[in-house]
Amino acid sequence: GATKRSAHDQCDSCNAGYYLKDNKCHAAACPEWADGTDVPSGCKCWTGYYGTLTPSRSSPYYTGTCKSALVGGTVAFHNSVQNRFMKMVKNDLTRSPRKNADKLPEGWGAERFKILEGGDARVGIK
Repeated sequence: GATKRSAHDQCDSCNAGYYLKDNKCHAAACPEWADGTDVPSGCKCWTGYYGTLTPSRSSPYYTGTCKSALVGGTVAFHNSVQNRFMKMVKNDLTRSPRKNADKLPEGWGAERFKILEGGDARVGIK
């Protein structure tokens, strides 16, 4: 990972994917939402996420991100014990009338939530 060495065989700077600590180059770890040994060896987004991570010379020593494949989709949340959907009316989270999970009516918009990108491999709902 070293690019330059001093007279004392210590790193002055490091290749992409490495960081300098105590005059030695260390491989940066893959972010929590990716698998791999370390950034220089290659990090792969988790199943259900997409994107590319490329080694970089500046912190966090990679560029790119992994985004949830759910972003942009629509979901509904159903409680099987109560047989109701969660719904949002204005700023109030409440419940729907009783309805089986596979019987969500087309016209029920308050029970549907759009998946939004939340950053750091997180999602939000709206």
